Amino acid sequence: MDVLILGGQNPRHYKWVRQLSARLEPVVNRVEFIDYENWSNSQSTLNRDYEIEKITSAVNKLSSPYTIIAKSIGTVLTLKAISVRKIQPANLILLGIPLEFFKRQPELVKALQLVSWSTVVQNSGDPLGNAKIVFDYFHTFKIDNCTYKSLPAQTHDYLDFDLIANILLERP
Repeated sequence: MDVLILGGQNPRHYKWVRQLSARLEPVVNRVEFIDYENWSNSQSTLNRDYEIEKITSAVNKLSSPYTIIAKSIGTVLTLKAISVRKIQPANLILLGIPLEFFKRQPELVKALQLVSWSTVVQNSGDPLGNAKIVFDYFHTFKIDNCTYKSLPAQTHDYLDFDLIANILLERP
């Protein structure tokens, strides 16, 4: 199984993608990740189109079927790339959905129908969208191939790399 990891927008995710990659390397065939340009150039926002092109290039290094593990803005970029048919992952693990992005772009949620399975992991008190509100919103789209996991945390951090690995390994 091959995996692409996409972090959040904050430059602290430079370390996060590497930590998650190190945890997954012993249990998957290949792990790739990208570094967003704004992590190194001190810009507060990223160039979505540019980053989607980098994601497209990164998945070309992977063997199908592959999985994408994405956090926060990475979930937005992933589902945008799927919705415009730039990438076609078999599976998704989405962490820390930034709900307001999804409310402004409902086609992102609909893109979940284009993958074999997905798991949305959300902290119960995530400031960018608590688990109940995010799950209720996603349920309105009647996505059959998606499971939901709520974690008891009050942050937008997703640092339980063992949990993420276990979700990945439990799927077909």
